[in-house]
Amino acid sequence: MQIKKEQEIIFRNQKVVTLRLINDLKQELLLSNYGASILSVIIPIENNRNLDIALGYRNIEELLRFHNYPEKFYFGSTVGRYANRIAQGKFNINGSTYQLSRNESINHLHGGFFGLNKAVWDYRIDYNKNQVQFFYTSKDGDEGYPGNLEIKLIVSFNNLGEIKLEYEANTDKTTPVNLTNHTYFNLNGGCCNVLNHSVRVNSDFIMETDQSNIPTGKLLPVKTTDFDLNVARKLEDIVLMKQKGFDNSYVLGAKNTFPCFAGEISEKSNPVSVKFYTTEPSIQLYTANALDGSFIGKENRAYQKYYGICIEAQSFPDAPNHNNFPNTILTPTEIYKQVTIYKICTNYE
Repeated sequence: MQIKKEQEIIFRNQKVVTLRLINDLKQELLLSNYGASILSVIIPIENNRNLDIALGYRNIEELLRFHNYPEKFYFGSTVGRYANRIAQGKFNINGSTYQLSRNESINHLHGGFFGLNKAVWDYRIDYNKNQVQFFYTSKDGDEGYPGNLEIKLIVSFNNLGEIKLEYEANTDKTTPVNLTNHTYFNLNGGCCNVLNHSVRVNSDFIMETDQSNIPTGKLLPVKTTDFDLNVARKLEDIVLMKQKGFDNSYVLGAKNTFPCFAGEISEKSNPVSVKFYTTEPSIQLYTANALDGSFIGKENRAYQKYYGICIEAQSFPDAPNHNNFPNTILTPTEIYKQVTIYKICTNYE
């Protein structure tokens, strides 16, 4: 197992770096402390070729060039303080109402205009444990959130092909917390859309949402619907994909201490698949519906609609405004914890 620092750029008096983790299978994970991001997931395949199964920027300079612009795609980033949506950017804690930034029409999405995905995180390499540790403090008032939130993210990559993300956070004021990673996977290497991919999600319910994707509070059974992915289904065969694609919250069950199986993406002619495990009570399945060809990604490819699949492990969207949803309010006496695993599987191992 190897960990190498590859690139260092001084950006606004802070060091932005790229870090490459290589396991004994010659699989590579490229990270950056900008947004505590996954930049690439590179898998060796036949004929001495490599396949990068994560969408993203052409290089770190290109990523930083977009720093001043509100994020649209969140390629590979850690997002928060609150992943997904909060209705009208408002919530109430102990009788006090807080107004967050509203960066998706009237709603708050993925931490606001300049959330964790725009932060330059501190980092430390632990060569003995084959991991990178990222650290960031979101200040009291950032995007409207109360409290200083101290966040730690440990990223490890082992010889089983498991990318493990371990999150911890604590606060000095009561505040909502919901963190996730926003990697877009494409088993074609980003050369075309993912309609040839099959998706499986270990869930019997999705959250009903209004037209702006805010939960109504009601859970809907997926059985006999387009949303039933308990048995793997090819995306191009699902009527919903022909209409608008997926951007739906799937209920996995109660929050767990250890990561449980959440889903899998595969492609019949491809030797690589990805399995997802998490401690979280839900995942957001998103099929890159907003990509429109205007963004030029790796190898100068214009990323079009349905060019990637995100399986974002998280708690329920808009939970601070729903008493029947799992609690996402963190107090100063508690520690937030979350674990997600992306397991890269190959049929030639």
